[in-house]
Amino acid sequence: MGAFVLITDAAKPDPATVEAAARRSLAKQGFAKPQTLRPPGATLLIYPKQVAPIANLISFENDEFCAATGTFVYKGATGKTGLALLHGDFDIAQPETFGLAMDRLHGAFCIVARKQGRTFAFTDRVGVYKVYRDDANSVLSSSFLAMLETVSRRRVDAQALYEYVFQGATYGGDTLAEDVKLLSPEVLCQPGVNPRAGTWRAYGVPEIARGDLETHAEQIFETLTKGFGDIAKAFDNHIDTALSGGYDSRLILAILFGLNVRPDVHVYGRESDPDVVVASRIAKGEGFSLTHVDKSHHAELPLDRAAESISRTFRAFDGAPNDGIFDNGSDFETRRERCRTGALMLNGGGGEVLRNFFYLPDKPLSVRQLLWSFYSQFDPNAAAGGFSEAAFHDRLAEKLKATLGITGDRLTRTQIELVYPLFRCGFWMGRNNSVNSRFGSTLTPFIDDTLVRQTVRVPMSLKDYGRLEARLISLASPALAAYPSDHGYAFDAPPPLSARLKARATYLRPPLLRRYSFRLRTRRAGLDRAYCLNDEYRNAVMEPGFPRTGTLFHADRIVDGGQFNRLCTAEYLFQKMEMTGDGADR
Repeated sequence: MGAFVLITDAAKPDPATVEAAARRSLAKQGFAKPQTLRPPGATLLIYPKQVAPIANLISFENDEFCAATGTFVYKGATGKTGLALLHGDFDIAQPETFGLAMDRLHGAFCIVARKQGRTFAFTDRVGVYKVYRDDANSVLSSSFLAMLETVSRRRVDAQALYEYVFQGATYGGDTLAEDVKLLSPEVLCQPGVNPRAGTWRAYGVPEIARGDLETHAEQIFETLTKGFGDIAKAFDNHIDTALSGGYDSRLILAILFGLNVRPDVHVYGRESDPDVVVASRIAKGEGFSLTHVDKSHHAELPLDRAAESISRTFRAFDGAPNDGIFDNGSDFETRRERCRTGALMLNGGGGEVLRNFFYLPDKPLSVRQLLWSFYSQFDPNAAAGGFSEAAFHDRLAEKLKATLGITGDRLTRTQIELVYPLFRCGFWMGRNNSVNSRFGSTLTPFIDDTLVRQTVRVPMSLKDYGRLEARLISLASPALAAYPSDHGYAFDAPPPLSARLKARATYLRPPLLRRYSFRLRTRRAGLDRAYCLNDEYRNAVMEPGFPRTGTLFHADRIVDGGQFNRLCTAEYLFQKMEMTGDGADR
């Protein structure tokens, strides 16, 4: 399904009022009429995907059912077949796995099931799929905007706003609204009851596994082949995937080719862009069709259509997407177009679990050093309202430690590796995945619990310079590995010395220096803003200025175009939803 709302009898002010508000919101977001289930003590609204629906509800006797939103694959099946298998295996007496075959469960999803007289909800263990709840745990929904319509207060969370503008997402269990929280992937949720804690996703402190490059590559290749095989089987080999100039999309294509799957392949960018040049060369050499989409050819958004277009994107993307809502409408159109055929959309996001994503040396670091290295891509001078960089990082550190399940301030190197899938992908990439799943079936297969648990134990020396992932591409398809990449070299041989030296220079750059690199770079740069972010366009779609975020940001000091887009998006959201608090209404 494309969206859901689960309302318990404890919902305030009353279940009927909440249900009506949720229905209105999701209708505005473009969803068709939902299926409605009324198990004892609750109401479940199940909405089909907007472009390519798939059967994701199965009912049994005694009011039992199993439903899924997002995209899931279980034991090589999805839809009703997969749900029947999952419901049959589900066992609350086994908190580590709920009785499920975890190496056969893939995707970004929320499962809502009723079994043995109780209703439960849980997400994928990495937490990539986003589910929202109220403070009382009496209402759950896959839609942030729908939850906002159902809560009695709509107060801005200042810390979350700074995170969204500066980092592209909100982190921990927080959202842009104090009164709407995220459902944790660490618990089995029984709506209306305090969440049941357990070991559903406990990662602990992984230890480095022994073995050379070939040993680890072969083991991971086996995991990938098995997982992709389940995925291809579930969707009857009907798959669409991107191809760029980098590692991850090449690896997806290589594994699919090895399984005798011939997906639809596309590339985004201008004709001269490295991604397009590399992808076109591969397609020509291997004899497959390549769909080229150049968003820069999309017509400039006329001013008299700005309000309509931005409102449509706002509703369709559930309020506050990673990149913001101010664009020419091409993002909305291309996302929908990709899934019109009903194919499963694959994306290589998260493939950095196979590489040294943070470009950090192989040694422990403090939580603060990690935040300086990667979560300091902002200029504190752009923030107002008594903003404290130290306090901002303190709160972000608390969220990071809670995500990893630790209390100390020191991170082992394997725990740093876990930060990428659980923190970066779980919150940042997860928001984008959840938007895409509203339209059709979509997966980022490298962010998979089984694969994460395996790759986090690979010695860092094998991940450095892309060695492990390059070897995986060669194992899957020597022919594809031999083509050049946009890194300047092919994947069937070690990267040249120049590339290794460049990466090494980044590995050795001290965290304290990284902390200041963004602000030093942007203070020397000019404004980077698309035409649809100028005063004329903004004033055409919302109240002039920044009346609800102006006490928390100096808008004129934000140079980065992405950050300015997100600030404008937040201002639009707060105005449309009449959100207050933390200076937003002053």
